[in-house]
Amino acid sequence: MVIHEPECVLLKRRGAEHVMRLLSDKNREEELLFWSKRTKQLRSVQKAKRVKV
Repeated sequence: MVIHEPECVLLKRRGAEHVMRLLSDKNREEELLFWSKRTKQLRSVQKAKRVKV
């Protein structure tokens, strides 16, 4: 019997592998800068998507 992983697990793993590749050649300081920039980008997108009531 073969147990197949749910698609969400596969997507999570692919995302983690992608981030690992992006960070593989960076030192600690560069990693922190990467996450700082990505967090700013995410917050900007979230802010833009807010629905005003």
